[in-house]
Amino acid sequence: MYLNIDLSAATFHESIPLIQYAAKVLGRRNPDELKRGITQSDYQKLEKSIKNIKFRVTHRGEAASRRKYRIRGLTPTPPERTFFNITINNQTTQISVATHFRNTYNRNLQFPALPCVVVRPECYLPMEVCHIIEVSD
Repeated sequence: MYLNIDLSAATFHESIPLIQYAAKVLGRRNPDELKRGITQSDYQKLEKSIKNIKFRVTHRGEAASRRKYRIRGLTPTPPERTFFNITINNQTTQISVATHFRNTYNRNLQFPALPCVVVRPECYLPMEVCHIIEVSD
Protein backbone atom coordinates (compact mmCIF):
# COMPACT_ATOMS: atom_id res chain seq x y z
CA MET A 1 0.00 0.00 0.00
CA TYR A 2 1.29 3.47 -0.93
CA LEU A 3 0.43 6.89 0.42
CA ASN A 4 1.08 9.77 -1.97
CA ILE A 5 1.25 13.18 -0.33
CA ASP A 6 1.45 16.09 -2.76
CA LEU A 7 3.50 18.82 -1.09
CA SER A 8 3.44 21.07 -4.14
CA ALA A 9 -0.06 22.37 -3.48
CA ALA A 10 -0.24 26.07 -2.68
CA THR A 11 -2.77 28.85 -2.59
CA PHE A 12 -2.74 31.31 -5.49
CA HIS A 13 -4.46 34.66 -5.54
CA GLU A 14 -5.50 36.33 -8.75
CA SER A 15 -4.04 39.72 -9.55
CA ILE A 16 -6.90 42.13 -8.81
CA PRO A 17 -7.50 45.32 -6.82
CA LEU A 18 -7.89 44.60 -3.10
CA ILE A 19 -11.29 46.35 -3.08
CA GLN A 20 -12.55 43.91 -5.72
CA TYR A 21 -11.15 40.95 -3.77
CA ALA A 22 -12.83 42.22 -0.59
CA ALA A 23 -16.16 42.45 -2.39
CA LYS A 24 -15.80 38.83 -3.55
CA VAL A 25 -14.85 37.58 -0.08
CA LEU A 26 -17.82 39.38 1.49
CA GLY A 27 -20.28 38.20 -1.17
CA ARG A 28 -20.97 41.63 -2.66
CA ARG A 29 -21.93 41.87 -6.32
CA ASN A 30 -20.29 45.24 -6.74
CA PRO A 31 -17.31 46.82 -4.90
CA ASP A 32 -19.31 50.07 -4.63
CA GLU A 33 -21.46 48.32 -2.00
CA LEU A 34 -18.42 48.61 0.32
CA LYS A 35 -18.54 52.43 0.33
CA ARG A 36 -20.93 52.38 3.29
CA GLY A 37 -18.51 50.30 5.34
CA ILE A 38 -18.61 46.78 6.71
CA THR A 39 -19.98 45.07 9.80
CA GLN A 40 -17.80 43.64 12.58
CA SER A 41 -18.37 40.08 11.32
CA ASP A 42 -17.43 41.19 7.77
CA TYR A 43 -14.32 42.86 9.22
CA GLN A 44 -13.23 39.62 10.91
CA LYS A 45 -13.93 37.54 7.80
CA LEU A 46 -12.05 39.97 5.57
CA GLU A 47 -9.04 40.31 7.86
CA LYS A 48 -8.69 36.54 8.12
CA SER A 49 -8.96 36.19 4.34
CA ILE A 50 -6.40 38.85 3.37
CA LYS A 51 -3.78 38.36 6.05
CA ASN A 52 -0.33 37.69 4.55
CA ILE A 53 -1.43 38.38 0.96
CA LYS A 54 1.22 40.20 -1.07
CA PHE A 55 0.32 43.37 -2.92
CA ARG A 56 1.64 46.45 -4.70
CA VAL A 57 0.49 50.04 -4.37
CA THR A 58 -1.11 52.00 -7.21
CA HIS A 59 -0.93 55.58 -5.97
CA ARG A 60 2.78 56.39 -6.45
CA GLY A 61 3.46 55.63 -10.10
CA GLU A 62 5.05 52.80 -12.00
CA ALA A 63 8.48 52.77 -10.31
CA ALA A 64 7.02 52.56 -6.80
CA SER A 65 4.52 49.90 -7.83
CA ARG A 66 7.33 47.36 -8.26
CA ARG A 67 7.83 47.07 -4.50
CA LYS A 68 5.91 44.24 -2.83
CA TYR A 69 4.21 44.50 0.54
CA ARG A 70 2.51 41.93 2.76
CA ILE A 71 -0.76 42.53 4.60
CA ARG A 72 -0.30 42.12 8.36
CA GLY A 73 -3.90 42.96 9.24
CA LEU A 74 -6.51 45.70 9.16
CA THR A 75 -6.86 48.82 11.28
CA PRO A 76 -9.92 48.91 13.54
CA THR A 77 -10.76 52.40 12.22
CA PRO A 78 -11.31 53.99 8.79
CA PRO A 79 -8.67 56.30 7.20
CA GLU A 80 -10.14 59.51 8.72
CA ARG A 81 -9.66 58.06 12.22
CA THR A 82 -6.42 56.14 11.64
CA PHE A 83 -3.46 58.31 12.64
CA PHE A 84 0.30 58.03 12.38
CA ASN A 85 3.21 60.27 13.37
CA ILE A 86 4.89 62.47 10.80
CA THR A 87 7.90 64.76 11.29
CA ILE A 88 8.01 68.10 9.45
CA ASN A 89 10.74 70.67 10.23
CA ASN A 90 11.89 68.68 13.29
CA GLN A 91 8.36 68.75 14.71
CA THR A 92 6.39 65.54 15.13
CA THR A 93 2.64 65.63 14.72
CA GLN A 94 -0.15 63.18 14.08
CA ILE A 95 -2.00 63.05 10.79
CA SER A 96 -4.81 60.83 9.56
CA VAL A 97 -4.27 58.49 6.63
CA ALA A 98 -7.07 60.24 4.67
CA THR A 99 -5.54 63.69 5.26
CA HIS A 100 -2.10 62.43 4.28
CA PHE A 101 -3.40 61.03 0.99
CA ARG A 102 -5.34 64.23 0.31
CA ASN A 103 -2.33 66.48 1.03
CA THR A 104 0.50 64.36 -0.40
CA TYR A 105 -1.12 62.67 -3.40
CA ASN A 106 -4.06 65.04 -4.05
CA ARG A 107 -6.35 62.03 -3.69
CA ASN A 108 -9.71 61.91 -1.97
CA LEU A 109 -10.52 58.36 -0.92
CA GLN A 110 -13.43 56.65 -2.66
CA PHE A 111 -13.92 54.10 0.15
CA PRO A 112 -13.51 56.22 3.30
CA ALA A 113 -15.53 53.85 5.51
CA LEU A 114 -13.28 50.82 5.00
CA PRO A 115 -10.37 50.02 7.34
CA CYS A 116 -6.77 50.51 6.24
CA VAL A 117 -4.29 47.75 5.52
CA VAL A 118 -1.50 47.40 8.10
CA VAL A 119 1.87 46.83 6.46
CA ARG A 120 3.94 47.34 9.62
CA PRO A 121 3.53 49.48 12.75
CA GLU A 122 2.78 53.09 11.80
CA CYS A 123 2.45 52.13 8.11
CA TYR A 124 -1.17 52.09 6.97
CA LEU A 125 -2.56 52.14 3.45
CA PRO A 126 -6.13 52.62 2.23
CA MET A 127 -7.47 49.42 0.70
CA GLU A 128 -8.23 51.17 -2.58
CA VAL A 129 -4.54 51.79 -3.37
CA CYS A 130 -3.61 48.10 -2.95
CA HIS A 131 -3.46 45.65 -5.84
CA ILE A 132 -2.98 41.95 -5.07
CA ILE A 133 -0.12 40.33 -6.97
CA GLU A 134 -0.35 36.86 -8.35
CA VAL A 135 1.97 34.74 -6.22
CA SER A 136 1.60 31.60 -4.17
CA ASP A 137 1.58 31.65 -0.38
